[in-house]
Amino acid sequence: MGSRSPLIMRPKILAVIFALLVPALSGGTPAGALSPARTPVVRAEVGALAVPRDTGAEQYLFDRLNEVRVEAGLPALTRDPALDQIALEWTDHQIPQGHISHRTDLADQVETRITLDWRRIGENVGWGPSAEWLHDGFWNSAPHRANMLGDYNRVGIGARLEADGDVWVTVNFLKGPDLPAVVAPGPSGPGPDVEAWSVTPNGEVTPLGGAPWFGDLSDLTLARPIVALESTPSGNGYWLAASDGGIFAFGDARFFGSTGNINLNRPIVGMAATPTGNGYWLAASDGGIFAFGDARFFGSTGDIELASPITDMGPTADGNGYWLVAEDGGVFTFGNARYNGSAGAVPLPHRVVGMAPGHSDRSPQDMEYWLVTAGGSVMGYGDAPVSPSAVLDYSGRIVAVGFRH
Repeated sequence: MGSRSPLIMRPKILAVIFALLVPALSGGTPAGALSPARTPVVRAEVGALAVPRDTGAEQYLFDRLNEVRVEAGLPALTRDPALDQIALEWTDHQIPQGHISHRTDLADQVETRITLDWRRIGENVGWGPSAEWLHDGFWNSAPHRANMLGDYNRVGIGARLEADGDVWVTVNFLKGPDLPAVVAPGPSGPGPDVEAWSVTPNGEVTPLGGAPWFGDLSDLTLARPIVALESTPSGNGYWLAASDGGIFAFGDARFFGSTGNINLNRPIVGMAATPTGNGYWLAASDGGIFAFGDARFFGSTGDIELASPITDMGPTADGNGYWLVAEDGGVFTFGNARYNGSAGAVPLPHRVVGMAPGHSDRSPQDMEYWLVTAGGSVMGYGDAPVSPSAVLDYSGRIVAVGFRH
């Protein structure tokens, strides 16, 4: 069913990686499957507080997985929340055992909890010092690389981070029906006049909808990946922000400071500019806020236990408030930002990766906003008269989209 890579020794741990492939038989029956009646669903066996979920590692592995697929000319995989949960449960099962192994009832779990109409499933499991180490280990092992480049359309990832920094992860691959698209609750339209830019982790900027190009970082070797792009108020420039808070300015964008020399508790994930263009905020994944230039601090979620990490932020029109959005679509308001709704209670097939405030004829705090998912879907709240979804082009490598003001 699988193969075992050579054991790699390092101080304190023994790190190993396994790969598994289960094809469907011609009759549609999973190879080696057990009866669902004889296979109980495995629930979490490790307390979340004792061994917290490592969403950063999950996102890193997901991004790198889709990068290598796109570079190989393959379609990016869709993150499946139900498959995430199955993967996380198996990670939780392995940690108390002190070693990794494959889930023998994976086919049953897929059939009873996701779909009977599957054609191929696979699994990579690993334990090692970091997500980067695990990705390299998977990629440099032929069986694991075969899963990474396999004929799948969905993936689930569940990772835990131990107190000593070791990461345990399960990656489940699935070939089955496509996940249903998100239905935007607000009005949507073609948005032909919306201009934007997309940016990849290596800093490559792509203009969308006729937006001008002012430069990028694709010819440089970056210490940290790019996670955000923010337009200047004039639309004649933009900033790129890296995960350590390093700032890169293009066009008429000006540098007002960064967190590049600060030891951050959590990585930077979002950025927003003030209406004057003379300042900006940076947001970390725990909702910590860093203000530069004429940007003012109105509050944060840094001391709140979040259900999902923050992924982006957006300012009100007058710069006297801002919104934070989490990957589950939850929205948090500060200053004069007004709450117009969220996707926090809606099951989403893709995580929310960004938000884009709109323009309103009413007071600044009544502004509408859009939430953008990793699948390219756009959900509008408030007035949200025009959806920019038509100009989004998600290749699996894009990490942020900035809209031209």
